[in-house]
Amino acid sequence: MISDTQKHDKPLSPKDIAGKLKFDSELDAAEAGRRLPNEQAVKAFDVPVIVDTTQCIKGCHICIESCPVDCLAISPITGKAHMKYDECWYCLACEVDCPTNAITVKIPFFIR
Repeated sequence: MISDTQKHDKPLSPKDIAGKLKFDSELDAAEAGRRLPNEQAVKAFDVPVIVDTTQCIKGCHICIESCPVDCLAISPITGKAHMKYDECWYCLACEVDCPTNAITVKIPFFIR
């Protein structure tokens, strides 16, 4: 069995550093932050609004304008929509209004 000290001693590969890092716990995220202080460590959260960036039109603001709670925004890096705040009302306005069907709203089972 691997102890906690042995688990954290393994070096992270460039593949783990580039993009988003996924951690098993907040302790693992904090340990990665201590080992890599100059690298950005991000935990990927499961959000209700999924934007397919391959279908999303760069600079299109239709989903953002249709969202009643303004939880969507345009990324300054890619110029495409993403979920900025997790305050979704599951109204499906963004999914219905998207001209390329790039948005999917995952409605939780208890709301259906």
